[in-house]
Amino acid sequence: MIMMLSVAGAAYAETWRLESENLLISDSDDASQRLHLLGVIADLPSAGSKAGLSLGSWRFDEAAGTENFDVLRLSYDWAITEKAAVFASLHALDGDDWSPMLASIRGVHSFSEQWRIEASAEKGIIDSVAGIRQKLGNETYNASVDWHFSEQWTVVAALMSMPIDDGNERNGGVLRFIYELPQITGFNLQTRSKMLKSDFNGMGYFSPPVLQEHLLLVGYRGAAFNASWVFSLLAGAGNQNIETEFDESIRNELYYLELNARGWFNDNVGLESKGYCSNTGGPNLGAPDDSYRYCSLLFSIIGSF
Repeated sequence: MIMMLSVAGAAYAETWRLESENLLISDSDDASQRLHLLGVIADLPSAGSKAGLSLGSWRFDEAAGTENFDVLRLSYDWAITEKAAVFASLHALDGDDWSPMLASIRGVHSFSEQWRIEASAEKGIIDSVAGIRQKLGNETYNASVDWHFSEQWTVVAALMSMPIDDGNERNGGVLRFIYELPQITGFNLQTRSKMLKSDFNGMGYFSPPVLQEHLLLVGYRGAAFNASWVFSLLAGAGNQNIETEFDESIRNELYYLELNARGWFNDNVGLESKGYCSNTGGPNLGAPDDSYRYCSLLFSIIGSF
């Protein structure tokens, strides 16, 4: 999805944007992904929207081998009103043995300062070499609601369903509580709990019958350089509980570290980035343990004209 870049206190009028989007993923099992896209985004002021066209490549490297796709992406972002927007994209992948068509659509609506809802549907792939060689696609449906029920407190509840082409189906949800510290501007405390249930543990991707994760996190968000840049940090620890297909219970300690930066170097060149590391979340075939590491970096360099 083409990402919107908006920084408090800085606004730049533009007609065209060039964007170089890059996704770098690696884990301690020697699995990696490299997605590189170069595209152009056009403002359509009369429609209140932006349209984009990008070209690039997507490479998967694992011990089992390598898979590559050429990528064509079309995107359309539509601000329906000041409180509602729709974001859509279409990806055409071209590989040696498989050329799937992927798509996503996401809608957001803020009813008030207290309530916000979001819903999305996506056609994707199992992003591992084994999943690609089995030509495994998936569909993901998400719905979430944010309730800012007091000056300091927000609760976020989300539901997810993911049918997979091998007949497996993953269902679950996420519950978050966010407390803004009134004594220290920009700091917050968060809890994040996730539960997923799967029909079976798939071949080539990790999907135990029951997966639970609970994290306690500390967050910070602040502006710098005359508010032309915004930085945020989220870090914490917790535990993971897994019930395997053999009725075995596994408990692991979890850690999570996330860094975000977005802003403008000058009137024409900007950056949006998100990087995180954890010991869960990758395409590992077995249950992760304390020594497992999964890291992801997504960054876009933007030129506006």
